[in-house]
Amino acid sequence: MAEWKAPLPGTDVKAGDDGHPTMHNQVVAAILECRTNVDGIPAGPSGPAGPKGADGKDGKPGEKGANGTPGKDGAAGPAGKDGATTAAALTVAAIDGVEGTTAQAVLENLAKRLAALESKAGA
Repeated sequence: MAEWKAPLPGTDVKAGDDGHPTMHNQVVAAILECRTNVDGIPAGPSGPAGPKGADGKDGKPGEKGANGTPGKDGAAGPAGKDGATTAAALTVAAIDGVEGTTAQAVLENLAKRLAALESKAGA
């Protein structure tokens, strides 16, 4: 319990008693002392800090970052083997070798046949 310096009057004081102003001043002095003591109390908790709490949950992932710079070209690979001639190349070469026939003539003939088929399908 606090040690109070301002004396308080008794509980049997009545208005008009001798010393009434003095008793009134004692009450005012006690109230002021009380307010001073209360105002001197620091707000909030006091004492040593408690232990550190557990870590919280991880937050949401952040936004996707910008693309990085393209990497350098790799080293050149080994040279490939000579390939075989394709069937289409052989066919064109064979047609070109036939007297009076060229690859252009074969393609024109193919285009005419395709047009004929399309006209039959549309009829």
